[in-house]
Amino acid sequence: MITVTKVEKLKGALPRKIDVLVACASFEARGLTACEIFDQNDVAHVALFHFDPTEADTTQSIRTFDKHFPGKLAYHTMNHSKPESIARAIMSALPFENSKDKEFVVDISTFTKEALLVLLKFFTLFKDSFPNVTFFYRTADVSQVLSNGILQIRSVPGYMGDFEPELPLHIIVLSGFEFERAKGIIDTIEPDYITIGSGAKKESISDEMHDDNVHFTSQLSSYYSNENVNTFECSLRDPICVRDTIIKLIKQCPKRNYVIAPLNNKISTIGAGLAAIENPNIQICYAQMASYNPNYSTPSDNCIIFKLNNLTQAQT
Repeated sequence: MITVTKVEKLKGALPRKIDVLVACASFEARGLTACEIFDQNDVAHVALFHFDPTEADTTQSIRTFDKHFPGKLAYHTMNHSKPESIARAIMSALPFENSKDKEFVVDISTFTKEALLVLLKFFTLFKDSFPNVTFFYRTADVSQVLSNGILQIRSVPGYMGDFEPELPLHIIVLSGFEFERAKGIIDTIEPDYITIGSGAKKESISDEMHDDNVHFTSQLSSYYSNENVNTFECSLRDPICVRDTIIKLIKQCPKRNYVIAPLNNKISTIGAGLAAIENPNIQICYAQMASYNPNYSTPSDNCIIFKLNNLTQAQT
């Protein structure tokens, strides 16, 4: 079940007893949501991830967590250029000892999409050891410039895909607002087929963001305008709906190798991850950027909550 609530009601919608809070330090203000809603006695332990090198705004975020949850933080360092560091940090942060009896709450709002996908894969691989995991996501109003300059395009660890060399390559882009990032991925991969997904109006975060997303999708599809480019709509609120939409698309043309580029919000990224977990032939790619815009987002009042076991138990 997917729950949508206001940030002032978020605490009441989450488990009352939180053994481990998982979050990622960030330059985004919404990365401090846990410090806004929880008292230090609400949480037994905080696993705080961060990327090294650390930007000044992220350093301030770490200090805020440390002050708000004194003596309860453990820091887990990742490196943007070394995706294997994400898996190592997760294994270090989430030990299996007594994990079945613990309540985990994960703020996914400010993890990178790559780190979030690796975290999702970890929890699904070891779901019997981590039966009590709740994700929450705080929405935000965003600008159209999140990042600049692509350093590398790579497959996400755990989502390499199982390709057949003789089959054509088909990329599914879950479009956001960054034309150059999407174009860079498509031009690098050089697919035979392109399908671009935007958020359905009723399933978008706001009407304004929906309109911007549709404009961007139209701009991108027209750039590659030919008979091999198609578009579709998907949810930006329900990861199960995203998964089902992607699986349905792929079933229409099964004799292809599929790559997904999740460039919209973290909810749709989770949906893409669920699709690739259900169909391991799917590859998910990630574009590592040279720099990020620290003023990219402004937190909104809406939050989306879902339990991980509900996602993994729901069938297409």
